[in-house]
Amino acid sequence: MELEAATLAQVIEGADGRTYEVPSDVGMVVRDLRAIDPTLRVRYSERGRHFVVYQHIESPDGRVVDHLVLTALELDQRVVNRVREIASPDYDFVADSERRRAQRERDSKAELRDRIRAEGDRAAHAARKDLGLDKARIFVP
Repeated sequence: MELEAATLAQVIEGADGRTYEVPSDVGMVVRDLRAIDPTLRVRYSERGRHFVVYQHIESPDGRVVDHLVLTALELDQRVVNRVREIASPDYDFVADSERRRAQRERDSKAELRDRIRAEGDRAAHAARKDLGLDKARIFVP
């Protein structure tokens, strides 16, 4: 008789009464984040439906300060890799932000160019069809 291994998952109840399944790999991500920095915490925003990674710092006088690190729709190894990147001493937030902004701008321009090209092709085809120029012809002198 063969038995299948059970999945390690937790079910938690949200503030609104709905239940959410937390897969075991989420626990692995949290463990990996704690290995990077023990002050890192993860919570799920029910309202925004995303995960929040933040740094939870307790000062000696008892004050607690939370610093947002990042948000993510899915909590997987990509989050761990991004936090490692952010935590590295060579990381430059301003340069990274500028690089990402420039990439988004290039992507947006390329998408617009592709849409305009496709619309232009459709308009040219419609014009040729309306003018009767879309028929294949052979000219024999």
